[in-house]
Amino acid sequence: MRDAIAYRVPFTVDRSQPPAYTVWNESEETLHWVVARLIGSGMLDTPGPLCLPPGRGFQLLVVGAEPAQDCRVQLSWLREDDEPYLWSFTF
Repeated sequence: MRDAIAYRVPFTVDRSQPPAYTVWNESEETLHWVVARLIGSGMLDTPGPLCLPPGRGFQLLVVGAEPAQDCRVQLSWLREDDEPYLWSFTF
């Protein structure tokens, strides 16, 4: 386990073309076993699990939902040392 220091979330989300959203790895690490889940109404079309090198992204497609009103996306991943992380975002 890592020392208890803050770890910056490695992702940014491009929300400019709904219902498609692109998640980018902005860190300097390759992220492993990246998985996206939709919490709320609708369905999420996404590849996964993924290995995501620095500077690479993947697209999420939210189907049949009003994302800004009733759902969020939860991302989970492993860092290079296999430490698990979880982060969620809203639209």
